[in-house]
Amino acid sequence: MLKPGLRLDFDRFMRALHAANNQNCNQENTANLNDAFFSSFKKLIKSFRFNENDDTKNNHAFLLAFIENIFSNLSKNKNNYRYSEHVQQFAQSLYILGGRNVYEFVRLNLPGAIPALSTLDDSLGKAGACIEEGIFRYNILQNHQKSVGYDIAVYSEDATAVIKKVSYNSATNKFSGFPISLKHDKTHYLNVHMVKPLIASNPYSSPLLLAAYGINNNFKAIDVLNRWIW
Repeated sequence: MLKPGLRLDFDRFMRALHAANNQNCNQENTANLNDAFFSSFKKLIKSFRFNENDDTKNNHAFLLAFIENIFSNLSKNKNNYRYSEHVQQFAQSLYILGGRNVYEFVRLNLPGAIPALSTLDDSLGKAGACIEEGIFRYNILQNHQKSVGYDIAVYSEDATAVIKKVSYNSATNKFSGFPISLKHDKTHYLNVHMVKPLIASNPYSSPLLLAAYGINNNFKAIDVLNRWIW
């Protein structure tokens, strides 16, 4: 005869054990369903490829990799999500072209599809996307010239008004948002330097951001002359 307290603890233990067992069974069933569905999906794609020529047979390559990555992650714990190289490149492009809000909207509505922002920041940093304010990236420009293959480029400079804000970058251990001259408390404008490759075979090649820094839009004639000489 068990005491009431021990009986209660035993019942709780058995309920927890049954719940864990049911969860494992559900995960196994989900994994089996994912494998079966993805196998059927690949067969469907192959049937569409049957009459395609060599130029279009790889049109669905990324789609397959993207969906396969989702199914693979759905059967795992969120802390164990993994992403293929193609999915990471897609996530980087989505974040750069769409912005933070678009990226978060897609990530929250497609569980397991793209990595979290913290993971994305790490991958962007490894890819050389970490830009320090006021630093001209000549090494990146040289590598870009070699990889794209161009000898002539157009250099441009422009500024746009921004919301005055000072922020801290833990990766570089620096504050951003102050003008270069430090005559004002916060930056009023963002000044950017761009390099556009001139390639006859690819007139729509993407430009490269050479440098960016905050300014207050106050300058004298000698400042303009010095910039021309530079």
